[in-house]
Amino acid sequence: MFSPGKRNDIIRELTLLENPNAEISGDTTLNPVGSKLDTSESVGKEYGVSKGSVVRLIRINKLIDELKALVDSGELSIRAGVELSFLSEDTQAVVAECAEDCKIDMKKAKMLRASADDEGNIEHHIIESIISGEDGEAKPKPKSVKISNETYTKYFSEGVKAKEITETIEKALAFYFENMEEN
Repeated sequence: MFSPGKRNDIIRELTLLENPNAEISGDTTLNPVGSKLDTSESVGKEYGVSKGSVVRLIRINKLIDELKALVDSGELSIRAGVELSFLSEDTQAVVAECAEDCKIDMKKAKMLRASADDEGNIEHHIIESIISGEDGEAKPKPKSVKISNETYTKYFSEGVKAKEITETIEKALAFYFENMEEN
């Protein structure tokens, strides 16, 4: 207040670095170099939990009571609860209603958070479609095919690159299916 524009904290720290035995006037909250005051870490140590757990539990406190009850009962995971805590209270209320019929896993919670606007709001029908699983069609997974070592060595020598092998197989399959259509 008495010296506006001056960074007294930096001046104090530089003084301590130059002369660790120097006496600094005034109230100081300086820590040794390399250490940092971290409330969540110190609380975690005090209660025997990790820093991340403390942060998640604080975030869970932003949930409405109905969703907190689901977290407490284990029906909603803590991490899914954290994702939902970024939604507005009105949206959380709709989610809680929908959660009575369907389980909300981490994937659905992330989709809900991603669908929210800047204020944390989502339209009712979007919430229902995400939670019920009607948000998109199930995409079939492509099948993976393995070629035995015997077949591989029969057609390809050791120095052939994977890209060349893929191109050769694609050309062979295209040729095969073109000729199958003609028969």
